[in-house]
Amino acid sequence: MVTTTSDGSLRESSAHGFDARTPARRHALGLARRVASHRCPVLIMGPTGVGKEVLAEDIHRHGDRATKRFVAVNCAAVSSALFESTFFGHMRGSFTGATSDKPGLVELADRGTLFLDEVGELSLDNQAKLLRFLAQGTYWPVGSTTERRADVRIISATNRDISVGSDAFREDLYYRLSVITIRIPRLEPVDVKAIARSLAIQLAAHHGIDLEDDDVATVAEHCAGREWNGGARELRNLVERLMVLWTPDRPREELFAEVLGERSRRAGPARQERAEPSLASARVSKDLDSLVFLGIAAQCEDVKELAQRTERTVQAVYLRLKKLGLGPRNIGQNPELTTRMEEFRRRVAPELPWIRVLLTGS
Repeated sequence: MVTTTSDGSLRESSAHGFDARTPARRHALGLARRVASHRCPVLIMGPTGVGKEVLAEDIHRHGDRATKRFVAVNCAAVSSALFESTFFGHMRGSFTGATSDKPGLVELADRGTLFLDEVGELSLDNQAKLLRFLAQGTYWPVGSTTERRADVRIISATNRDISVGSDAFREDLYYRLSVITIRIPRLEPVDVKAIARSLAIQLAAHHGIDLEDDDVATVAEHCAGREWNGGARELRNLVERLMVLWTPDRPREELFAEVLGERSRRAGPARQERAEPSLASARVSKDLDSLVFLGIAAQCEDVKELAQRTERTVQAVYLRLKKLGLGPRNIGQNPELTTRMEEFRRRVAPELPWIRVLLTGS
């Protein structure tokens, strides 16, 4: 599949699909496959490096636009002053330096897919310009006197919470982009292990290194035992560093110690014992409150019961669910609600020692 970058150049998309080893990632992939054949906008939310663009490409590849372009743009890298020219193109002479007509990303993606990465970084002015195109399907190239039309499927992604209530993001644009919302959680060790195996094989071949199966397994095990705040990108950089420094006669543990450092997250006894539990922050308090709310929601049948059990009004429950990226249909035993609960569990987990002290007094 051919993709187009924000500067208009073509590149091949990732040869490696979205790895789905854990239930949450399998749910994300399953939802992506179900909506692939439809043309509704999709919003993918998740931390940096969890595979949002890879999942977007998977949606495009399994839809009826697979033979057309997948155009990807990093919204954070688009200058506010050049937004219209970048997205809608410009005509020769429309501004200084415009020496020829240039198509915008919308025209390049016509009958294909436009992937808006980091869409939460768009300014409010540019959000309004994007909203007009999404609402009408038409646009004006800079300097043109003729309105044009484009048939573009929009898939967007963000690592920020842009749901209703965010001051930095237009509510009407959020609803346009999030007809379907897919949430990808942080990488679990089983995900890291699988991705590291694939990367080790791929990068070893690239650097002309003959890795034994045991070496590949060892790399994967070491990577799975570490925290990856930068997601798959950080993981790839580190595996490539291992391959660059790899020599057949060098002790493996020495190499791993040099490259991986002291970032182990395995739960050994020394790691589990904390002399002084950290104090909970305001964010942790909010995360814990959200986890409790979701836990109650999982036991309820409908909004009315949830309102009664949480001592809220029905309207307040609707608003709370919206802020969490959910709706009334997600109440009860629901995969999307379960996924959100898992995200909050992971965020609260580092504060468990403090919470135990709070509950037990010792």
